Amino acid sequence: VVDMGIITGIEADEENNTAIVKMTPTFVGCPAINYMQQQIKKTVEDLGLNKVQVIVDFEKRWNSNLITETGRKQLEQFRLSPPPKHNG
Repeated sequence: VVDMGIITGIEADEENNTAIVKMTPTFVGCPAINYMQQQIKKTVEDLGLNKVQVIVDFEKRWNSNLITETGRKQLEQFRLSPPPKHNG
């Protein structure tokens, strides 16, 4: 989710063992939103944080330019064609 550009922000408070993770799904009606929220929350909690909140945030819209080079290579490894980058 990081290399796909879905994670758009992280605020961690190590002193209180808490974190807020912001995510933007690839599209508004994505059927995996709840699943991704749960998995992100579990992954961050497994790092030792007591309270983790995962916020679905549409303030910054997802677009294919958010995919990292690593993410593009991973898509190709799964035989998926990464979307082209755009200037707009």
